Amino acid sequence: MTIKKTKTMWQITGWVLLFSLTCNFLLAEEDTKKEGFPIIGVYGGTGNSTHQKSAESGVNELYPSLNWWKSHEWYSSIAAQAHKNNIKMYPSFAVAYDGNSNNQHAFAKNNPQYFEKNRSGQIINTPQRSHLSWGHPEVRKFKVETFTHLVLKHGFDGVLLDYIRFFGTSDGYCEVIVSEFKAKHGRDPFKISPDDPQWVKFRADYVTLFIRELRQSFNKVDKDLKIIACVNADPKESLRKVMQDWETWVDLSLVDAVVTMIYENDTNNTLKLAMIADAATKGKVPLIHMLAAGYNGDLESRAQLLEASLKCLKAGAAGVAFYRSDSIRNFDHWSTINEIANWDKTYIDSQIVNYMLNPGFEEDLACWAVGDGNGVNITSEKARTGEKSLVGRFPGGMQVYQIVDRGFFLDRTTLEVSAWIDSEQMSGNGVLTLEVTANYHGGHEKIYHIDIEAGDTKGWHQVSGKVALANISELKFVIVGLTGNATGGKLYLDDIVVALTHDKIDPKQSLVKTAPISDANGRVNVALGQLVRGSSFWENGREYDNAVDGDISSDNLGKGASWHSQRPPLNQWIKIYLSKTHIVRKVRMLNSSANIGYRTLNYKIEVSTDDNIYRQVAIGILPDNGNHWTEVIFEPVEAKYIKFTGINGYTSTHAVGLKEIEVY
Repeated sequence: MTIKKTKTMWQITGWVLLFSLTCNFLLAEEDTKKEGFPIIGVYGGTGNSTHQKSAESGVNELYPSLNWWKSHEWYSSIAAQAHKNNIKMYPSFAVAYDGNSNNQHAFAKNNPQYFEKNRSGQIINTPQRSHLSWGHPEVRKFKVETFTHLVLKHGFDGVLLDYIRFFGTSDGYCEVIVSEFKAKHGRDPFKISPDDPQWVKFRADYVTLFIRELRQSFNKVDKDLKIIACVNADPKESLRKVMQDWETWVDLSLVDAVVTMIYENDTNNTLKLAMIADAATKGKVPLIHMLAAGYNGDLESRAQLLEASLKCLKAGAAGVAFYRSDSIRNFDHWSTINEIANWDKTYIDSQIVNYMLNPGFEEDLACWAVGDGNGVNITSEKARTGEKSLVGRFPGGMQVYQIVDRGFFLDRTTLEVSAWIDSEQMSGNGVLTLEVTANYHGGHEKIYHIDIEAGDTKGWHQVSGKVALANISELKFVIVGLTGNATGGKLYLDDIVVALTHDKIDPKQSLVKTAPISDANGRVNVALGQLVRGSSFWENGREYDNAVDGDISSDNLGKGASWHSQRPPLNQWIKIYLSKTHIVRKVRMLNSSANIGYRTLNYKIEVSTDDNIYRQVAIGILPDNGNHWTEVIFEPVEAKYIKFTGINGYTSTHAVGLKEIEVY
């Protein structure tokens, strides 16, 4: 009896223990799922509002921008507040900045011999910035000791190293670096290009040496302290432009995580950069992509922020971060961040990547080409999701199309297109045609047509088509167009999806060839409203497609009406993708309406039928004003791609630009 009772008690105790362990395991698993993936970071902000919103929104990490050479007692309070909310605190330090000549720390003031120099021999100590050289051991020692002290004193979890680089290849010419390069390689840096790969890598190694010394210092006091590198997403470009060799930092286990800065609206470019960074980290450290959450006009809407975040995570990132707290507040993005924080791997894996930008026309016609726009409008009278859709009014034709030229998943084989239409008001044998142009490196191009019966189905219904894409690793771009034709009525279009899948192709697809089109009178501007890509653009409002939008306004220096390139103003270009091959014979151009620093001086125009072999048809000078058209006439030539290149600008320090280009 006693034995039986004791055994029963042990059984009960065992079940209680097992139940307790199971609950703890499940809770631990849930905590791990919540805190481990995805990582959610927020840059900037030290106030109570940011802390409270971060805690409510599932943020794991905060990156407040702090002055690294001035310690304040409130640093400890913000670290403690973050830890109270189970948030890690990694202050962002602009490492290469030592203030400016009017306001800098005591070490810089007392040691002018340590300032960096540029190629011209000038000391980098100006009212804009001061920069002590990475080449001096004393400078590295000072910064290592300062960072270690700050982290320990205030209870930070580590640091986010920002501006962990040089400021450009014209820097890094102080005596110590120059003499050590000569001794090691027997070459004079002043007699070789600033971009010489050996010279670039040699200077970059000094930054790597600093991180190695910081790593050693952190390990001595607390091996749990993290070093996170804040970098540009492409390591090769980072090394080439600013001597930032972050791929080596990862390979040598000098950093614990990498935060990339991807600040733009084109989420396909976000995906491309995320894939480049993922390949560079090789899974060795967590990769977190920092997106501009409304900052400087990028990703202002909820849909855009969700789309960019999903693409980053689908590319293999451990998490996403958002720049910055004031923009998050201004664009009411905290709820969107909370939504992203609640994603798990199962959900992310189940989602497709839609390569269409602005697929539901909520941003009006942004990212879409509509030719002359005749009969095409954005409406709020009917929408499948969101508040807007596109409406085509007949008789006549309607065409909208978009280009996808980056971020391709190389393991996919099929391109699938779907769209939601409401065609019940479309009359007279209405037809919707899906057109896909696939262009490969080497000039190989295929064009597919899929005719879809619009019918008289009431309400919204989905139409779709599939195209097999061979050798996707050689794919340059895909142009997807939807064309509607009818004798009358309306066609509503919404929520277009273009995805790469493993699915089998639709047998309805047909390969077609198009003959060149010529307007006998030469009165049709075939460039109007077409797709445009380019080498670079200055900022939002100065994009490529402004050059073919028909807007020749000079208001606000042509913002929203002109294309301006980035620096330098050398061989910057835009390329117009015509909807079909045309016989062209004339081009008209209007220079930028901004000041002289954004105008093109010398230009050339080239044409191609396959985006591979180009033929030059014009070369000349554009006037120094934005009011007088320049017209060139040449022998008629077949063209599907028109490339305008600003060979140089009116100044050597700013940009080139173009208000409008017309092709006849």
